[in-house]
Amino acid sequence: MKKQKLYIDGGCLTEIRGLLAGLNVRNIFLVAGKNSYRLCGAEAVLAESLAAYQLTRFSEFSVNPDWDEIMAGVRAFRETDADIMIAVGGGSSMDIAKMINLLAHYDGDALKVFGQQDDPQTAVPLIAVPTTAGSGSEATRFAVMYINGVKQSAAFWSLVPDYVFIDYKLGLSMSAKQKASSGSDAVAQAVESMWAVSATAESRQYAADALKLLIPALPEFVAGESGSAAEDVFQGSYLAGRAINISKTTAGHALSYYLTSTYKIPHGHAVAIFVPEILRVNSELTETNCQPEVNIAATLTAVKTVLKIFGAETPAEFRAIWHALMQKIGLETKIGALVRDNAETVTEALTSSVNMERLANNPRRLPPDEIKAIVKNSW
Repeated sequence: MKKQKLYIDGGCLTEIRGLLAGLNVRNIFLVAGKNSYRLCGAEAVLAESLAAYQLTRFSEFSVNPDWDEIMAGVRAFRETDADIMIAVGGGSSMDIAKMINLLAHYDGDALKVFGQQDDPQTAVPLIAVPTTAGSGSEATRFAVMYINGVKQSAAFWSLVPDYVFIDYKLGLSMSAKQKASSGSDAVAQAVESMWAVSATAESRQYAADALKLLIPALPEFVAGESGSAAEDVFQGSYLAGRAINISKTTAGHALSYYLTSTYKIPHGHAVAIFVPEILRVNSELTETNCQPEVNIAATLTAVKTVLKIFGAETPAEFRAIWHALMQKIGLETKIGALVRDNAETVTEALTSSVNMERLANNPRRLPPDEIKAIVKNSW
C-alpha cells in the first residue's frame, strides 16, 4: 500500500509552499474546476505559493467526468514538463487527476488499462486538496468516470494521492445542497463499508470512527453554523475514504449510478435513498442468501454496530432516523419525489444497469427480483 503524507487543519494549505520547495518542483500541472477553484478560496490561498512555478491548469471537465475529458487532460499533460500534479476540488477533480496521472505515460490503447493486473506506474507525485467533504477520493485507490454513459471504476494502489491537504475552511463556501449531498455520500460510504464482503477489522474501525464524527456534525455543517462541524465532516469524510479504500462500497452505490447518470440526481443523494433498504436486506443475512465465503456472524455484528451508532435497535428504527437526517439536511427521501417517469419503467431500467462489481461486494446476494423490491420500497 502506498504511504500517504497527510496535512489536516484549518489553514494547512499554506504549508504547500514548503512541500513544493522540498520536492524541488519546477513545473506544476493543476487540475481544478472552472469556477470552484476561485469560489472555494483555494486560488487566493495558493496564488503566492504557486507564483514561482511554471503552471499549467486543466479545467475542461464536468461534474461526472467522461473518457473524452480524461483523454483531453492526458494530451494537455503530455504537452508540459510537469513534475508534480495538484488536484483541487471535489471527487471529480480528484478522479480525473488520478486518471490523467495514470495514463500520461501509458503506452498503447488507454482503455486496456482496466484489464491490467499489476499497478501501472503514475507519471508524477499527486497532491490532493479536497474542497468538498464526501467522495473520500483523496484517500482512495479508485477513480470513477463515465464511458459511453456507463460508470466505470479504475482501482490501482498507485492511484492513491501522495500528499493530501485537508483544509476544512475551503468547504465553507459550498451551498447547503452540495454539503448535504456530498456529506451523505461520506455517511453512506462508512455504513456500506461496515458490512462489505471485503471489510476488515481495520476498515470497520475507520468506518465506525467516521460515522461518529459525521452523524452529529453533518446537520450543523449543512446549516453553515459551525466551523468545528465542518472540521469533523471533512475528517469523517477522509476516514470514510480510508474505509472504502480497503472494503469498497456495496449495493447502495451499485443501485445509485443509474439515478445519477439518467436523472442527474447528485451521487450522494442517490446513494442515501437506498441505504435503509440495503441495511434491512443485509440484516436478514442467512446461509442460503449470502455471497460465497461471507462471515455471517461478523457481518450481522457489523449491521448491529451501525444500528447502535445511529441509536436504533431495528431496521425500521434506523429507517426513521436515516430519513429524519436526510430531511434535516434538505434531501428528499424517496425516488418518486425526484423522478417523473413511471415507477415500473425506472425499476426495470435500473435493475438492468446495476453495477455488478459493487453488487458482488454486498454480503447478501441480490437477484433481480430483490433489486426490484428494494427500488419499490425506496420509491
